[in-house]
Amino acid sequence: MPDFSEMMRRSPTIKEFYFEWEGLQIFGAIDITDVPKELEIRFTSPHPAGEVALRLNAYDCKFTHPDGKLSERIRLVHDEVNPTPGDENYARIPIHGATQESSILVYNEYLAGPRGLTDVKQLESFTGDSGMLVERCENSILFRCNSWKPADRKALLICRGVLLCCTNVLSKPKRDPEDVLTMWNRFSRSCRRTHDATPGT
Repeated sequence: MPDFSEMMRRSPTIKEFYFEWEGLQIFGAIDITDVPKELEIRFTSPHPAGEVALRLNAYDCKFTHPDGKLSERIRLVHDEVNPTPGDENYARIPIHGATQESSILVYNEYLAGPRGLTDVKQLESFTGDSGMLVERCENSILFRCNSWKPADRKALLICRGVLLCCTNVLSKPKRDPEDVLTMWNRFSRSCRRTHDATPGT
């Protein structure tokens, strides 16, 4: 049976970063084309520190770091990004120079290796059964992720979280964490119903 990376390469919807599989839309990345002034990101993982990360790539815009430096790529590593009391990883990233042509890709990374080629374990992406379940609701994007070799590739439990797209950071209030938790619980229940209703699970 082909893995997710092979199914993605064969899919006619690869340009939209997803493919259809057993009633699910499996995404390789989250594509943000309506780039906001700021991104707020919260995510958790059951894996040890340093074994999971989120990668953000900016196109025709840049991310602003806390020290004021600008870059087109950011890696948010589990348990190294402003951990909150609820064990969430948290980052608030201002976007610099966004235009109508700008876009941002967000995808998960995971520790893989050594595989006989090197003794060094490295974070990688888009291999094996890596994939994301994604739900967009208003200015929020909820997601769940797989690593390259999960025990159950339908579970997508290596990482879960929410992106908040703040279009006007001066007037939009910060979303209450309870609102994020409510949205996430609804998303998780929806995923479980889809999983339970899929033949062969």
